[in-house]
Amino acid sequence: MNAQKRSRQLSAPDDPVAPHVKRRRDAIACHSCRSRKLKCDRGYPSCDRCLKSGQGRLCTYDVHVPGASNGSATPAGHSRRSSSPWKIPGPGPGGQDSNEAPSNISCQNDKITQLERQIIQLRTELENLSSTLYIQSRSSQNTICTNWFQLGREKSSLNTETTEIQPINFRGRGFQTQFYGPSNPYSFRTYFPELHHFIKERIISNPSMLPMEAEIRSQKNKWKQNFRNTKFEVRVDALSHLPQKHIADEHMELYISTFENIYQVLHVPTFRTDYETFWKNPSAGDPGFAALMIVIMSTVHCATASQPLRYFGASSSQREKAETWIRVADSWLQRQSQKHTHLRMFQVHCLLVLAKQVNEIKPKATWNSAETLLRSCIVAGLHREPSLLGEDISAFDQEMRRRIWATAVQLELDSAIDRGVSSSLVGLAYDSRPPSNLDDEDFTTSSLQLPRSKLRETFTKSSFQHISPEMLELKVSLSSWANEKFSMLNYPEILNFGTKIMAALNALPTWGSSSDNASANHTRTCTPWKIACSLLEVELCTMLILLHANTARKANLNPQFGYSLVMTSRAAERIFACYSDLASNGSIHFCLLRDDLSRAALHLSYAHFQSSSIEIEARILSVGRGFHHYALIASAFGFMKASISPENSDLERQNITQRVTLLIQRILECQSDDLNLLPSVELTTSRVPWRGGMDHQMAATKMILSLIKMLLSSLQINSTTNDLSINPFEQIEFSGWDLDNLWMFDWPDF
Repeated sequence: MNAQKRSRQLSAPDDPVAPHVKRRRDAIACHSCRSRKLKCDRGYPSCDRCLKSGQGRLCTYDVHVPGASNGSATPAGHSRRSSSPWKIPGPGPGGQDSNEAPSNISCQNDKITQLERQIIQLRTELENLSSTLYIQSRSSQNTICTNWFQLGREKSSLNTETTEIQPINFRGRGFQTQFYGPSNPYSFRTYFPELHHFIKERIISNPSMLPMEAEIRSQKNKWKQNFRNTKFEVRVDALSHLPQKHIADEHMELYISTFENIYQVLHVPTFRTDYETFWKNPSAGDPGFAALMIVIMSTVHCATASQPLRYFGASSSQREKAETWIRVADSWLQRQSQKHTHLRMFQVHCLLVLAKQVNEIKPKATWNSAETLLRSCIVAGLHREPSLLGEDISAFDQEMRRRIWATAVQLELDSAIDRGVSSSLVGLAYDSRPPSNLDDEDFTTSSLQLPRSKLRETFTKSSFQHISPEMLELKVSLSSWANEKFSMLNYPEILNFGTKIMAALNALPTWGSSSDNASANHTRTCTPWKIACSLLEVELCTMLILLHANTARKANLNPQFGYSLVMTSRAAERIFACYSDLASNGSIHFCLLRDDLSRAALHLSYAHFQSSSIEIEARILSVGRGFHHYALIASAFGFMKASISPENSDLERQNITQRVTLLIQRILECQSDDLNLLPSVELTTSRVPWRGGMDHQMAATKMILSLIKMLLSSLQINSTTNDLSINPFEQIEFSGWDLDNLWMFDWPDF
């Protein structure tokens, strides 16, 4: 009787002849185990059998959906107990649909597919949310890098203009163009149209410098003719280009006392040991070590002139020798396997980039060379913390990897700022720690572990590379903000980050003592701690100029931006003071590195050109290149003086003109026709075409002629001392010349 009652309760109310439905137990095993009749442990989120078979994602269980007419399946993680039978009575004849079971299976499969898609979608959204939260957490912890980069894309709330179009600084036409971003010193003229008109006015109104132009053109054509008629074949054997040992000794000591304090590429004790071993039998020495020596010598050769310089066109004999060494070392590096890299390859590569910057070899490709170096380091994994390699790397190699990476980062970042482009470090994930604050004598190649890093207040040869990365992220972001189109910061944020830079300036360690300063001034030498401290200060002051340059140009439109004008002026003053101090103590080498002096002079030319021009003149005379630096600064200075004192404008222009004239005359008087004075190369007198072609020669001639037109404004030469009564160029029309024609004055690279 009870069974009949239960049967009636399970029957449909409108079906008088409902069949008896057999009661089933809840299906608690997963579909896969139940279909194979295997024991299921009902694991969560999938059973053990499905996990071991690699089908964990397909492990599903039955679930009862109240009010539904058929069953469904759900992925693991939902309720696995079901009260719904496998067969549910339907409205068909006989109380049961014969096709209902296959239909239920099809619905279950569709439901499984739908739920799996939802899980994948939710998992993707969760991962994106986690990534966003991670970035936000890093942004809150690091108040410099991410916040700066995000804020750099916000428009200034104090700017009344709806859109600010950044001036474009292109040179050339067609595909022969060169781009220079806002942080490049010569982009200054795009924000300073008065300077453009001032130079053009002086060029049109002063044809008195044409005789000197003719002399420069004559010397240039003579050198070009000699170059076209002579085929230079440089021997790629590094051993054959080594000078005598006493000359090499002088160069090595000069490099170690100057650039090695900033770019720690060598381990000096190990290098000295290898150096002495090499000179015991130079003919059987390692060509790789010979390449390392000649590229070291090329970095300081232009500053070791012991005799009057001679010039070949606009290139000094010292530079020609250094260029030959650079070509030989570059040839050695290109022949090395990129699969089997070693420390010496990275050392030579770093020094090649440095030597090309110092000697202005291919200056338009400086950033390309530095970026190639950085990419090579990334490919080798130098951007990752070397201690992650565990026992596969020695303590010595760990520290040298950090030093090479720090050097590559410094070279690439500085060249990117000078070029006016964003650094390749923007967005790059790297975790290599800064080099330890240790002297080279504190560890050796056989050291099992490195000593503990010394305090930053204790000076070591690694102090610059140890402290400089503290503001690396801010400097990288600044390079991006200063050069990206339409990127602006809110002025309060500019002031905030300016305060951080000033705090970093005030926190620089004060190494040395008064007795050390007195000794250095007496011997006219610059101590290592003085070099490191000065260049750290220059680095931070350059960041201040980049930070405030955009708003300083608007100070006349918005008085609130007057603070930025003051800050750029003070930062420029500090840069001048640091470089003047280095130059007065015999370290003129650092004036050859970057465009910091030119950038600072253009921001404060009316106040400091008289003092900073001494260092710039020394750079031009030592290398024979860089006239465009002197040209633009001289013109800016003349314009400022003429604006401040209109009654003395003619006198001021004449004084500047005479200063530049003397500089050019010194190079003209030291021209040389003796090809034997060039570096030791094999000469064959076979006529080969110059790679630039005649069009390139004419363009170069126009650029060199225009050098004097830009440099010299309103020259008034006494006719009694300079006979200008006959002007053979009076029929030439120069009124079409403007600053765009007078951009790059250096002789084309051979």
